[in-house]
Amino acid sequence: MRGWSIVTFYGPGILFLDHSDPNGNHWIARNGAGYNWLQNNALEKVEPWVAPDAAVVVMLGVNDSIGWYERDFQELAAGDTDKYAELLNRKAQKWRGKGAMVYYCTINPVGKQPGDDDFYFSDVSWTDNQKLESWNNEMRSKLSEDVEVLDSYSYIKQNYYAPDELHYDDATNVRMFDFLVASVLDR
Repeated sequence: MRGWSIVTFYGPGILFLDHSDPNGNHWIARNGAGYNWLQNNALEKVEPWVAPDAAVVVMLGVNDSIGWYERDFQELAAGDTDKYAELLNRKAQKWRGKGAMVYYCTINPVGKQPGDDDFYFSDVSWTDNQKLESWNNEMRSKLSEDVEVLDSYSYIKQNYYAPDELHYDDATNVRMFDFLVASVLDR
C-alpha cells in the first residue's frame, strides 16, 4: 500500500483536523460536521489521493445516525441510511475504478464502558448501542460490493472507555487507530 486516507465526519474522536503525515497518509476531518459537509467537502477532498493501491476509509459517527443538525441549521439526512449508502456506493464505484480500495468503518459504541447501553448527554437521550447496531446493520446491507465494511463497533465494544460517554480516552483511540491500520494492511 502506498498510502491510505481516512475521511471522518465525527467518528471516534481521533481526528478533528485535516492534515497529512510524513508517511503519505491524509486525514480529512471536521468535528460535528454533517452529511452535507461529507458530500460537498470531505469526499471531494479525497479525489487527489485516490490512486491504485490507495485505501480510502470512510468513518461516520453518532451524529449521522440520530437526526442531528449541521452548524448552519440545515436539516441533515441523518439517520437516513439510504442516502448515506447511496453516496458512499457512488463514490466507491468511482474510486475502485481508479484502483483504490474503499472501506466503511461502522459507528462505534457509546457509554462509559462495555455493557453500558444507556447514553444520556445534557439530559437528552440521544441514542443507545442498540440503535447504533441497527444503523450499522442497515448500512452493511445497503453498501455495494465496492465497499468493504470494517466492524470497528464489535472490536471496540470489547474494551473501551468514554469518560463523557461519547468521546473515547487516548488508550481507546490508539486501539481504534491500530485496528484500522491492521484491517487495511491485512487486506
